[in-house]
Amino acid sequence: MWQKLLDAIVQSAQPLPSITHVELVVPSSSGGGGDDGDSMNFATYIGERAGWGNSFNNNRSFYLGENAGNWRAVPVSCTDAANRVRRECDRHVGTPYSLLRYIFAVPPFRALASALPDDPLSYAHCATMTARVLKRALSEAAPRHASAWYGPSTLFIEMSSSDAQRRASAFISETNSMQSLVEQEDEAVASDNLLIGSDDDVRALTGASCCAAIRSLSHRACDVSLDEPARRTLQKQLAVALLRYNLVNRATA
Repeated sequence: MWQKLLDAIVQSAQPLPSITHVELVVPSSSGGGGDDGDSMNFATYIGERAGWGNSFNNNRSFYLGENAGNWRAVPVSCTDAANRVRRECDRHVGTPYSLLRYIFAVPPFRALASALPDDPLSYAHCATMTARVLKRALSEAAPRHASAWYGPSTLFIEMSSSDAQRRASAFISETNSMQSLVEQEDEAVASDNLLIGSDDDVRALTGASCCAAIRSLSHRACDVSLDEPARRTLQKQLAVALLRYNLVNRATA
């Protein structure tokens, strides 16, 4: 009951689309990981302290059970982003959750957001936590306002804006390597299996083919020429691919 009430309050106080939760999904193949082992999700939830996904119970049921189909993924791409964000996330493990911070994410109180503490381990809700890590780790791709200024919807809107997605698309395009025909076919098979294949199909994929498929889906999702329905569909597909890669393929590696 309390969770539903909180979701209703958060949605009613924010602009559309109404987003109730945000978190980071950080590739781990390039190193880092801290105490999580090798988790990709970094989050904070009501009543919990911030941590990597493996530190929370019922990890798979939360992402691929009751909330399956509700996730949207927004690419954030720049030089060495994964390593930089993972190192910064490790500094924020144990951050206490704060419902009161939501007050400063809506007018007129957001005018005071910049006066709040924003150091590692300062109180935060999910959007404050996500914005804080991005601002400290990725200055060239970070949210513009103070971390506490953001609610889930306003952070989602800014990070999926045309300017932000144009930068991400340009970076992916510049760093794409030439692929052979066989590699392109492997990528297509991996994309299909991540999106609609069985768990056994996903487990059978190589890590390299999964990463190539996710990179391709990321590039498609940040295409600025997309209309809103197409962007929403591709963001949902990217989220499914990321979560199944993390929780199905990598979980049994």
